[in-house]
Amino acid sequence: MENGTVQDDKENATDNIDKSSEPIDSEKVDCGIDTMHMYLCGSGGGVPSGGTLATRAAMNAAMRDVHSLMMDPYALGGAIKRGQRPEDADKNLSVVEYDDGYKGWKAPFTYAFYETRLVRRSNWLSRNMGGVPYGKNMNYLEHLLLPSEEHARALQQSNTSSKKEEEKLKAEGKLFAKDEGLALEDREKEWAEYWFDAVSERGEKIRTRLSGKDGYDETAHLSVELALLTSERRDELPHKGGVLTPGIAGGQLFVEALNETGLKFEVMDDDALPDLSRISPIH
Repeated sequence: MENGTVQDDKENATDNIDKSSEPIDSEKVDCGIDTMHMYLCGSGGGVPSGGTLATRAAMNAAMRDVHSLMMDPYALGGAIKRGQRPEDADKNLSVVEYDDGYKGWKAPFTYAFYETRLVRRSNWLSRNMGGVPYGKNMNYLEHLLLPSEEHARALQQSNTSSKKEEEKLKAEGKLFAKDEGLALEDREKEWAEYWFDAVSERGEKIRTRLSGKDGYDETAHLSVELALLTSERRDELPHKGGVLTPGIAGGQLFVEALNETGLKFEVMDDDALPDLSRISPIH
């Protein structure tokens, strides 16, 4: 809490942890986001580092013990309607279909199975720590956006199977060992755009875009900027502690810091479209 004491903040942080599975109360908010969909498109040359692949392998190895938790779309909290809505199920992340609004093909995005949980937690934390969630009934999904069905089908196989992904990377000569990754000169050629479509409960629409470099570099970029905020401008942040997501921890200061250091957030025209011809063809 901005105006509370440190002790108050510690108690609030503990409260957050204890109640992280508590559903959002639909009666407490008048209006907000009803649906939000993220579409990712990029140069296509970026690949996971050896460390990322090792982390995924460790997670897969633990599946026997935590399978039910990892399969829960609300594993990090914020369940809406007790977490039973069909539109929130992971099967919606695995589809390949044409998207008329973007004139391209949707395909599974590997990290959507993690990121959707984080956004749902942020929605819950926004209510619990700030009073207003992004949307009391918000449905959030993510997909890759590609120029052809062939491209989308090819990535559907590799992005939903660790074994298929490793086979693809090995064939391309990009299967890295631990402590290895794409060279700096190769990463500097990469680009990524995250397009977001949000619709409010009253039917109002907005389209936005986040533009940056290769995800490998931008992950480090985001981590460093948030670390600087929490160490050097802690008193200006909206919350002083808790098991928080980056967006909730950093708030508007985080957005401003990223804008000032290379990432670009923009509000787009409702009919604006990404240039899918820039995406590298499949081999």
